[in-house]
Amino acid sequence: MADKTPRETFKALSREILDWYFRTNPVNASFVGIHDQDDRLGEFSREAIEANRAQGERYLAALGELDPSGLDADERVDLELLEIQLETALKLERDVAEWRKNPFYSSIPTFGCYILLTRDFAPLDQRLEALLGRLREAPRVLAEGKENVTDPVRVFVETALDTTRGGVMFFQGLVPVFAAQASSAALRRDIEEANAKVVEAMQDYATHIESLLPRAGTEFGIGREVFDYLLRRRHLLDYDADSLHAKGVELFDETLKLMAETAREIDKTRAWEEIVEELKGEHPEPGSLLETYRAAMDEARRFVVDHGIVDIPPGEKLVIEETPVFLRPVIPYAAYLPPAPFEPDQTGLFWVTPVDETAPPEHQAQQLRDHNSYGIPVTALHEAYPGHHLQLCWSNRNPSDIRKLNAIEHGTLFAEGWAFYCEELMEELGFLKGPKVRLIRLKDQLWRAGRIILDAALHTRGMTIEEAVEFLVSKVHMERPNALAEVRRYAVSPTQPMSYLIGKLEILKLVEDYKTWKGRDFDMRRFHNELLSHGTIPPALVRRILVG
Repeated sequence: MADKTPRETFKALSREILDWYFRTNPVNASFVGIHDQDDRLGEFSREAIEANRAQGERYLAALGELDPSGLDADERVDLELLEIQLETALKLERDVAEWRKNPFYSSIPTFGCYILLTRDFAPLDQRLEALLGRLREAPRVLAEGKENVTDPVRVFVETALDTTRGGVMFFQGLVPVFAAQASSAALRRDIEEANAKVVEAMQDYATHIESLLPRAGTEFGIGREVFDYLLRRRHLLDYDADSLHAKGVELFDETLKLMAETAREIDKTRAWEEIVEELKGEHPEPGSLLETYRAAMDEARRFVVDHGIVDIPPGEKLVIEETPVFLRPVIPYAAYLPPAPFEPDQTGLFWVTPVDETAPPEHQAQQLRDHNSYGIPVTALHEAYPGHHLQLCWSNRNPSDIRKLNAIEHGTLFAEGWAFYCEELMEELGFLKGPKVRLIRLKDQLWRAGRIILDAALHTRGMTIEEAVEFLVSKVHMERPNALAEVRRYAVSPTQPMSYLIGKLEILKLVEDYKTWKGRDFDMRRFHNELLSHGTIPPALVRRILVG
């Protein structure tokens, strides 16, 4: 039998690696639309972690033995992506070992069950059978989490305590509602019994997390060497921690100047902070919030089509509806849930959280201020058309399974960069009109520039959680509870916060280079179609494909 060609070898090996990934990460598999193990949560014992590390190292070595010259251009990109995914996961596991520091384990059963109930990918009874399997595994996962976290870190512990309490609400509130819809009384009873045990285990886990606080350390940063590695290897950027921090400061100052100039267009006698506060007071009535978002997203979609910005992928759909009641405590304003890349149904969900009529009047007023009339069009284009929803539907059409997975696991620089690039583009083309909308857009850009500064400072310069919160409160004028939630996320996701504005700059550079290459033949719609067709991959790889 003849030896396999390099292309055949890579195809077989990459398939084996992906199957292994989905088998060992069943919750992530469900999220991306692979449903072979919807009844599993995965193994998190130390023995399982060590076995996965060893297997990942073997696969990385096997990829390194392949001869890229025997692959076509797309396969070479896929090979590099797969190597990056494995290599960065192994480095983080080895050098950061979050599994020993962060009691995040309660989020695994919560998210794993949540996906089965909110995504309508199969008949309800089939999803409930899978739910039962995950409910029965949840106490084991929580027990493994207790064993693993030997070096707790305070910010991780505090965050996990909040998410665990939210998980208790999920299992108490939503699972029984779905269980009641089971066609079989036996299935309903089994789910209710298993769910009661999960609630008890989650409450016990919350108590355990609280017990970690007195001995939790304060050092959460991943350090300069790992941070620089992620910039260079995961994102294929030329920055290091210092140059990234400097770029963030530069962009922050530039944005402040643009905001001051824009504020003078509105009212020469007042500072931008005062004007922004006033603009937040202009918002839809509570009862018309949902319809306002629907109208804004419909208008954004028509504008994209009418102005030939980019083609709308066939089969895509976006449903805008109220946030499910059980999720409102963790989604105070709005959220987007993308379609799964491996599922044929390409329906995205955009949830709008209605004003809580039982809350005090001042809380209701604050909720509405964050749905102000000048920010809703920006949200509509960023989240829907031509932003995240449109881009991810394009990405999901790419035939490469490796790129489909990359969109969820490592695609933040391109995905966030594209959506942020679209904000300025849609202003230049006339969708966003007037200095008031521009001021609100720039306020969000100031926040994204601040993210770059804090990303580098928290992980490589010893900045504390409280110092970062104070930065967002005093310089970005964010409410303190929102600032704390933001900073906690930055602490656990190094190099993700910088991806919004840095990603936008990387795409803008690519646009200019492509325009120079094409000259008079440049066509915006064709360029955007080509840009989005290659999947959610680092802009540096897209550049290599488009302009060499």
